Amino acid sequence: MKNKIISVIFLIIMLPLLTSCFDYTELEREILIFTIGVDKIKTGYEVSAETLQAEDYGGQLSIKPQVITSTGVSIYEALSKLDGKFNNKVNLSHCGLIIVGEEYAREDGINDILNLVFEENNLRFNTTFTTTYNSTAKEILNSSSENGTFHGFEILEQLSKNKLFNDSARAYKVINAIENQGIELTLPVIKRTNENEKKNFYANKIAVFKSDKLFGYIEDKDVNYYSFLLNKKDSIQLELNIDDSIVNTKISLNKTKDKIENNKLNIKMDINAYIESNDNNISQKQIEKKLEKQITKEIYSFINITQKKFKVDIFGYGFNLNNKKIKNNHSDWNDYFINLSPNVKINVQIKEMTED
Repeated sequence: MKNKIISVIFLIIMLPLLTSCFDYTELEREILIFTIGVDKIKTGYEVSAETLQAEDYGGQLSIKPQVITSTGVSIYEALSKLDGKFNNKVNLSHCGLIIVGEEYAREDGINDILNLVFEENNLRFNTTFTTTYNSTAKEILNSSSENGTFHGFEILEQLSKNKLFNDSARAYKVINAIENQGIELTLPVIKRTNENEKKNFYANKIAVFKSDKLFGYIEDKDVNYYSFLLNKKDSIQLELNIDDSIVNTKISLNKTKDKIENNKLNIKMDINAYIESNDNNISQKQIEKKLEKQITKEIYSFINITQKKFKVDIFGYGFNLNNKKIKNNHSDWNDYFINLSPNVKINVQIKEMTED
């Protein structure tokens, strides 16, 4: 069903280009790019572009994805070579996704790619940015495809369901994160899918940047707590061991409040918990206390990682701080952030499970 929806959306976009009143020679002169992948290679840079291949079989039009690549000593040269690859002009006005290869993002940063948003007036400011993990952008775009679907559309559909990045990974938000003090850039991470693997490009990691360069990754176990700290209402399953009894719970964020005062980062988090299994009838009070203790420990651990390993404010405390005076008194917000003393208070309330 999802593939059918994607196909319908795609055909709606393409209809104006394929009607008889449209000058077909115009279409022949342009390469419509839907996704761009950028990688660093030994000889320079490689750009991979997902476009369409349209063929006429006896009056019946066939449209399927096609990935074309070009190389150059800069991404600008590699991209410009796409124009001449088939004697066509590249049209980026439909480009909704830019995949930045891990090596490129780590070594060169993404400023040059962001400059494309400014310099190419038909590249959109709401284009989504992602990076990769243990693979190149080219490998992702060339991974196996079922039913001739466009990888870029599949990835965008998956990311649209992620509350962390359904808006913040767009080009204009990426630029703001790099240029503004008080918040560092994070981007969604996508992976290559194997032939026998269920299609899910999204990797349960988050890329952390210092300025415009990839520095490291938030690992799987901390992704949900990052979402909680940013007030995104995702839910997670937690297994508790209480007096040698296993209790399975589902927790969801109600609200997070944060404030900085007296060099302390005060975080208060209200969480709703739902008991999924409790074979030995452990009391709700015990479960609440255990959850509060376990979640508090995990939040402290994650904040410690950001302060000691990443050494940057990825939460936007400086950017969104209520007390602007504190922020303005520190020329390097990250230096101030890593020395803040966390004070975390978790309040858990057991709720009744509701049937769908």
